[in-house]
Amino acid sequence: MSYDPSVPSSDLEFAVQLSRRLREAGPNSLRLDPRPRYVRFDVRRFLPGSVDLTQRRNRTFGADAWNQLLDGCLGIAQADSAFLMEPQGLVVAARGRLSADVAEGIGGRLMLALDQAAQMSPGRSHTVCVEFDGRWLTGVRLAVGDTQLTLGVTAEQPLPRDIREALEELIAATSAVGD
Repeated sequence: MSYDPSVPSSDLEFAVQLSRRLREAGPNSLRLDPRPRYVRFDVRRFLPGSVDLTQRRNRTFGADAWNQLLDGCLGIAQADSAFLMEPQGLVVAARGRLSADVAEGIGGRLMLALDQAAQMSPGRSHTVCVEFDGRWLTGVRLAVGDTQLTLGVTAEQPLPRDIREALEELIAATSAVGD
């Protein structure tokens, strides 16, 4: 049986003949194994022998690093919640009582208040404290490299200067920045 391009694909008899031919193929014909085959990717095959992969694996980065950082902020400030905003107003991380959605709404307004404070006295570090939901929201603008981050912390009292400076040092020293 040969293939005839003039035969329409809806020709049932022709399709049955092709199906029989494929099923009756001999042992020398190519048959596909129905079981899936998995190939394990091992990056060590592509790296020089001196590269230690465990070195990077033990270092936290990304969301985990920011969450650990904010957990440290909560401990230092004895606060209910802390959140960190990037310059475009997106939440980098949020920990404690406030959800990320609530932190984003509050953080956006906090960023505007800090922008207004910067216009009142340019070139200085600014802090804004607002009574919020029976607690105090303290907002601090932090320069981390070339990036301006906004830290928001809610606690029973406004954060004193020494605690704010400790938080600034903690964030400046973190390995999460730049990862």
